[in-house]
Amino acid sequence: MKFEDIEPLLQKDRFYFASPCGLGDTYFLCALKNALENKLNGKIVFIIQESHIPVLELFDDTDFIAVENDNFRGNADILKTFSFCKITPTLGKVYPAHPMCVNQKEVFKKNFLYSYIIFFGLPTHCKILTPNNIPKLDSKLQSQIEKIAPLHKLCLYVPESQTLDSLTQTFIQSDIEDLRAHGFEVIINTFKKTYILNNAHFLNLNLKELLALGANVGMVYCTRSGFSDVIAIYAKKLRVYYPTHGALRFYSLKINKLSINATEIPLQQEGTIHLAYRIGSLLLAYQRKDISFFKLLFCMFQAYKHTPLNTQYIDAIYPIDLVESAPYKLGLAFIENNGNLTRFGILAFVLRFCATKNHKFFTRKYQNESHKPSNI
Repeated sequence: MKFEDIEPLLQKDRFYFASPCGLGDTYFLCALKNALENKLNGKIVFIIQESHIPVLELFDDTDFIAVENDNFRGNADILKTFSFCKITPTLGKVYPAHPMCVNQKEVFKKNFLYSYIIFFGLPTHCKILTPNNIPKLDSKLQSQIEKIAPLHKLCLYVPESQTLDSLTQTFIQSDIEDLRAHGFEVIINTFKKTYILNNAHFLNLNLKELLALGANVGMVYCTRSGFSDVIAIYAKKLRVYYPTHGALRFYSLKINKLSINATEIPLQQEGTIHLAYRIGSLLLAYQRKDISFFKLLFCMFQAYKHTPLNTQYIDAIYPIDLVESAPYKLGLAFIENNGNLTRFGILAFVLRFCATKNHKFFTRKYQNESHKPSNI
């Protein structure tokens, strides 16, 4: 079903909350369902992407309408097009239940869960629901998996994220060798990026299969993503990588009450990020309107001041995959165009920076992604 075709299904005694963004967003809507219904004094039905159905199935008494992902995920405009959509919760109408859809991205502060609580105007200590249903591993899939190794000697590795940076090939290969040295076989599941890795078993599982496998294997390694949010309560042993300390502070499974046992690791120590990557990340944040020009100016000065002016990657510190990333390429182009802007102190930096005519670096764009906090 397409989103524009749901109007005949809308009942006048129900609130309809649309979740057009990431898997983690849909999970948190389910977790806050009772608190939201108590506040509204009414029943909520979720409008979700078809690919998110397995998340709704984890919770009891959760009604939903699933629509095709195309033209719905990340599309705030589609929710402004139809008369059956309202920017406040209204009986019989669809409410876009995400800050980016109603121009309230300023609520993204402190951490992921807190941001949603503030956005919905809920009590700070409202009850957070946990899933009731454990994902079941299909017998056919289990038989296929156990040909590789017993479940308790398997590590499911999910290296991709739609919100933050995916893990690099060099980094994953290092983990694979370490896991195999400790007697584990590694299963890699990817949706987009093609990795060329040795001594790993590649599978192409859907979300339901992925959750069931993650709940039954000995270990799960992943980058921070909606998958990590959902699997946190089920995984026997979970390791989650975050691209930066800023991402860890915002998305931490422990801070967001998703897990007390997960091992959480920021990959880049503050102050050690390659200058080109750091500059590029700042420029992209400004282009997405995540930061103001004045914050861009200040953070850019700090980056130049505290990071070596080096446009060469060092393989021992920075994986070669770094040069493939959008932030690195953009930052490298900026540095090569402008050189060292801090040679003559902060006043000269401000004057030189404001005088740059590199319009391609500063063109601001509408941001369709959800809640991507600054990585600096």
